[in-house]
Amino acid sequence: MKKSLFILLIMSGALLAQRKITLQECVDIALENNNKIQISNLEQKSAQAGKLRSYQGILPSISSSFNAQYSKQGPSEFQFHGITQQQPASSSEYYNAGLRYNQTLYNGGRWWNRITLGKKRYQNARISKKQTQQKVKSRVIQVFYRLLKAQKLLEVYQESYQSSKRQLQKTREMYKLEEVARKDYLKAKVQAGNDSLQIIKQKNSIVGLKQDFENILGKEISSDYILKENKYKKPEKIKIKKALNKAYQNNLELAVLEMQQKVADLNYMIEKGGLYPKLSTSMSYSRSGSEMERVYSKFDKFWDASIGLNLSFSLFEGFSRKVSIQQSKIELNKYKERIQQKKLEIKNQLTRLLKELKMNRKMIELNRMNLSSAKADLESAQNMYELGSASILEVLDARVNLTKARNELISNKYDAKISEAKLKHQMGTL
Repeated sequence: MKKSLFILLIMSGALLAQRKITLQECVDIALENNNKIQISNLEQKSAQAGKLRSYQGILPSISSSFNAQYSKQGPSEFQFHGITQQQPASSSEYYNAGLRYNQTLYNGGRWWNRITLGKKRYQNARISKKQTQQKVKSRVIQVFYRLLKAQKLLEVYQESYQSSKRQLQKTREMYKLEEVARKDYLKAKVQAGNDSLQIIKQKNSIVGLKQDFENILGKEISSDYILKENKYKKPEKIKIKKALNKAYQNNLELAVLEMQQKVADLNYMIEKGGLYPKLSTSMSYSRSGSEMERVYSKFDKFWDASIGLNLSFSLFEGFSRKVSIQQSKIELNKYKERIQQKKLEIKNQLTRLLKELKMNRKMIELNRMNLSSAKADLESAQNMYELGSASILEVLDARVNLTKARNELISNKYDAKISEAKLKHQMGTL
């Protein structure tokens, strides 16, 4: 008795030492540390910088320049009317400073479309970031419930093993008293061994799930932790029409495709802008002279100014413009087809997930009744075995059926939560 109490105290202390983490804590850890989310943050910042850069087409270009040149020529000779002339060494200096202003006035609407394109790409990056967050969150929830299911199944196997050991102890005592045959004792021993092996397998499975879980979280939690479930909530019923309406409004994968279609449409408009002429203006002012002071003094002299207006129209570019327009149009049409395909995929996935949820809800109720029946069957078989009215096989079969009923109920409960997470992800309501 003292030994059993000591073991119980040790197990209780070990359980208290284990860190318990909730689903919300896991989601928060993943949203902060997951690598895919970190990458999406950088992509959003890059798109924000691209939005500012898109204004370069409409804003003027202003440049300044300064040039200083010094040249020297050595003495030389040359012939002039048959007479050799001597040219002494000489040197010269030249200085120039100026400003230049360039401004595009019209380019077929390309500049406006590029500004809109920069804004759309930034919006797309923000939606993509939310999409990545939802994917990570959905993945965390799914693996959380898989790991929680594995932990619950381990508890069932451990309880089954303790029950098998108690049955083995009883059978051993009855065998010593020659109340049962040796084969009963051996069968009880085999059953206890099988239950012990099942615990080892389940622990190994949990180790693998924990590794996957920490990869998704992007952070190591600890070597010893268990998941904490506040309260199990049975998934709600939802109709396919409502689910589809929610998905078409909120599904972020669909929203990303729709935004990419808008981007493709803008690219098409930008390429078409090459069919129109380009009008630009330029202005310049400079000062120059052989002396440095002419650059910064006597502003009424030594200056040069110009203003110009340029109209250009590309007549032929080796079919590159025509091909670019055709390709951008094809890309736009591809997105239209992708959106229709995505809507069909969403409908099929929602239909399948709703069927899974409906089946799991029914199986939960059915397995609850099966569990109650299996408990009663085991109790009856044990009583009859002790009275000599049942065989050890009937007791072992009843225990196996009880373990199976518990496993199936746990599996149905958490499979339903996994399907619910997938459903909410598709609906965009996670």
